[in-house]
Amino acid sequence: MRALRHDRVRLVERGSPHSLPLMESGKILPGVRIIIANPETKGPMGESHLGEIWVHSGHNASGYFTVYGDEVLQSDHFSSRLSFGDTQTLWARTGYLGFLRRTELTDASGERHDALYVVGALEEAMELRGMRYHPIDIETSVIRTHKSITE
Repeated sequence: MRALRHDRVRLVERGSPHSLPLMESGKILPGVRIIIANPETKGPMGESHLGEIWVHSGHNASGYFTVYGDEVLQSDHFSSRLSFGDTQTLWARTGYLGFLRRTELTDASGERHDALYVVGALEEAMELRGMRYHPIDIETSVIRTHKSITE
């Protein structure tokens, strides 16, 4: 996988320069809806676009247990709505970056399925010149600079 400008993801050959190996999460369970949303605009993103993973299911939590806290943050985290498209559904924001992609592999029933790929935590990523970097990207680059630097 390689994250390109504008958060578009492109699959490349294993071991390609500037690529990141990822594994799909498997088939999404029945009754669980997942959408990839732009964290700033809260709009839905297309297939193979990197964005924040939002989940809607009967198992979503409604908030954190706190004696004190900011209910506005909880509301935004547990009861978010898309800015356009399906604006009625309540979604839980995960805080993780990922993308959805139709798999080439089939499941036990012989059907293809949508697979979720989790790239990393949104809070840990930093953006520079239109490219998003995760701590592991920086650590890997440093390790590759000299043979004396190890993990």
